[in-house]
Amino acid sequence: RAVMPNCRNRNTAVVVAAMDLLEASIVVPDRAKRKGAGSAAIADLVGFKADNAIPIAAFYDSQYAVSVNILAELSSHRNPRVRLRCCKMLQSLLINLPDRYDHEQRLLPYVLLFINDNVTEVTNAALECIDKCGEQYERDHSDEIIERRQFGVDGDDTIDYNAGLPTPFICRPSLGARLFVRNNTSRFFLTVLGELTNWRAETRLRSAELLLILAVFCEEHLTKDLHRTLNNFAKAIDIELSSHHEHEHLKVFDQIEQVLCLTAKFVDPATYLRLARPRMTEDSFHMQRSFVVVLSSLIKGASFHRLCPHWIELLSLVSSPKCIGAFAGSKVRLEGLKALRSLCHRTDDNNVEVLVAHFKNPSNDLSQALSTCVDALEELKIDSEE
Repeated sequence: RAVMPNCRNRNTAVVVAAMDLLEASIVVPDRAKRKGAGSAAIADLVGFKADNAIPIAAFYDSQYAVSVNILAELSSHRNPRVRLRCCKMLQSLLINLPDRYDHEQRLLPYVLLFINDNVTEVTNAALECIDKCGEQYERDHSDEIIERRQFGVDGDDTIDYNAGLPTPFICRPSLGARLFVRNNTSRFFLTVLGELTNWRAETRLRSAELLLILAVFCEEHLTKDLHRTLNNFAKAIDIELSSHHEHEHLKVFDQIEQVLCLTAKFVDPATYLRLARPRMTEDSFHMQRSFVVVLSSLIKGASFHRLCPHWIELLSLVSSPKCIGAFAGSKVRLEGLKALRSLCHRTDDNNVEVLVAHFKNPSNDLSQALSTCVDALEELKIDSEE
């Protein structure tokens, strides 16, 4: 604890030396208790304070009343040398600490943030850390790994898990790495979602970047709280649409759209259609527009074989009077047309034959949906608005 103030020093060499001492002091094994001798300092490193703890010393000294997340400052330090040393320190804590299981959920988010670092060396160090944690998870849970591999319960065979991955991923992470991240995500996932509506644009951007990384590792398991996820994304999109010109350089909106496109790979359209339909037809103007944008992004990222059975419902929804009708509002109509265009663009030369073959079944009547869409477009054609 005495070395922690040095981690906030202005001199980079002092900060790096302080992290060397901090790492060495934390991982010293306490064999009697089977834990790190200094692992209790990790809570102070992340600025954690229990809700039911009363800091008595704060009544006498003001320095005890303030908790600072030193690890957050180190992970966003302007000097890449400090960020690289911080990433390697976290790797040592997650692998060598005897009681690492008690601190994985506190330290993992910072390692995942390093994957989005603009310095290649830091990004590679973060990926190496996750890979080593995954290897360690496979050794510690060998029975679970063997069972999953033998029975083949590792995702949906119809999903191409190696396609559409964001930079720096070139292929699907290993099974151990994915299970390690999934098992430690539930504690902070909703908190990260809440940061999408933070008043600081930089915080919203970092939250969206972290969610994109979580989508790569968690895959379909990230959708267990889909109703909360879509609501938070819609609120974030509403903020970005309102302040797009003010914070255009941050590209928060583009990052959120990328998260939704990646999430759509793992979600059946029937799931989010059930949630989006009432919000797009019965909600307020701002949330209605936001959910139309959410649906448009999900359509872009979903595979065609998943969209095909729900084509009529999607076409009816995005061409309904609530989306592109005369009384929908110009901004809602504009986003509704973008969603309709995204849906039509999915029918390329190869997919048209699949769609036609699907609707040859008499039970799949497309005429009613097409007539609704044509009527709505005719009203837009007559309207004088650009």
